[in-house]
Amino acid sequence: MKWIENGFILGVKNFGDRHIVCSILTQNRGKQKGLIYYGQNRPHKDNLQSGIYGDFEWTGRLETQLGFFKTTLDNSPLSLRVEHHFECSLITIMTTYMDHFLIEGDVVSGSFYKQTHSVICSLHYSTSKRQSFYIFILWELKFLAELGFGLQLDKCGVTNRKEDLYYISPRTGHIVDRETGEPYKDKLFVVPQCIRKNLSEAIKNIEIETPSKSSLKKCYEITTHFLRKIEHSQPLPYIREMLLDPLIGV
Repeated sequence: MKWIENGFILGVKNFGDRHIVCSILTQNRGKQKGLIYYGQNRPHKDNLQSGIYGDFEWTGRLETQLGFFKTTLDNSPLSLRVEHHFECSLITIMTTYMDHFLIEGDVVSGSFYKQTHSVICSLHYSTSKRQSFYIFILWELKFLAELGFGLQLDKCGVTNRKEDLYYISPRTGHIVDRETGEPYKDKLFVVPQCIRKNLSEAIKNIEIETPSKSSLKKCYEITTHFLRKIEHSQPLPYIREMLLDPLIGV
């Protein structure tokens, strides 16, 4: 059997001395894997980088078996420019998350797929690390929601009020208003307002809306906490702490 889908690369692993197994994310078939013949040979290997978008033709006898990929990849200026090392590293963290947490064959929501693609593209045009980091944090929230661990940020989880929302419960992920949360403030996260931004709108306004360093630090602490709650047997990518901790002064 055969199918053709567009998607982007999540990761590659060597298979024998010449070939590789490539993991991709598609909109209609979710996460998929396939063998690429002679994938370890240059220049083929240089093009098979995390986040690269393209068309993938899969062939195999059964869907449950490891099939074979033929690829037609888009050129990615982002992967070739040294000055975008930070953004490339963010994309590597994103694809590592998806490769680790997503189950092969499970289809992701259309909105998550499209927004992930938009984030990868927008990182190329970001003019500062802080802007890139902000978009990445909002994507992490979207990813948590896709896994079923979305934070409830639209109304108080106790009173249903929509005004003066100030704290987030580290246990439930529900936002609460200041009055309700004040007696328990030492056990709650303070909510930076920027964390409630819509990801699509933030991408559109990335040049004019960049939160302060202190706000980004609070966002980072919140997403780190909830990602660690679902990391199972494997820790979060080491590159995440190595890259982001110095940026926000952790």
